Amino acid sequence: TGGSEIWVPLAPRTNSTVGWMTPQGTIDTAIQDPIEAGSWDWRILGGSIAILKQEFDLNSDSPHRLINLMDAYKKQAEGSMRESLVTALWAAVPGANDPDSVVTMVDNTGTIGTINGGTETWWRSSVHNRAGSDAALSLDNIYIQIIASTDGPDIALTTDALYGKLMNLLDANQRFEDSKLADSGFKNISVMGVPFVADKQAPAKSVYILNTDHIYLYYHPDWNFSISQEVEVPNQF
Repeated sequence: TGGSEIWVPLAPRTNSTVGWMTPQGTIDTAIQDPIEAGSWDWRILGGSIAILKQEFDLNSDSPHRLINLMDAYKKQAEGSMRESLVTALWAAVPGANDPDSVVTMVDNTGTIGTINGGTETWWRSSVHNRAGSDAALSLDNIYIQIIASTDGPDIALTTDALYGKLMNLLDANQRFEDSKLADSGFKNISVMGVPFVADKQAPAKSVYILNTDHIYLYYHPDWNFSISQEVEVPNQF
């Protein structure tokens, strides 16, 4: 329902009362404090559609032409907002009014959501540097290192160049595709069950292996692409 900030409860620790016991055993009822919390300020992405009155009047004789004109302006604004969102989500250094990006969230020492990954080791991502012709094997090893029990990554984002190299490294018989992503229009290659997708905005020479169960993009219910009333712009025709 909104609020002054986005507050997200986290559970980095396990419940120490959980354990095996005999039928006559006693359940541990010790009070637990497993919860941490991260908080984020709201970020606002907005824009305007300004039309000269002259342009409006010149097209007013044809309702269809006027509707097409307004539709073109609307599509331009929507496309620009999508592009701005994608650019912000891949920014190496987000602006003061921008949201946290994939790059900064995966930073293994920075502060994200008011939690310092430099001191809170459980909050860090796993960052690996790899090079050489055995890159595909390295991906397998990295996946094994970052998987946590049954909770592991479900998507990997990389550049067009690295996606092409991965295609070349894998034998044709080793190439599998995630059907859900493919049905949504995203070409992908599956490595150890994780679909790899090329993203033109991804930083050069990088692969981001993510668990989307722990990545959220919140929106305020009163600001979900809301449209303000039409206003006249002073000093313009």
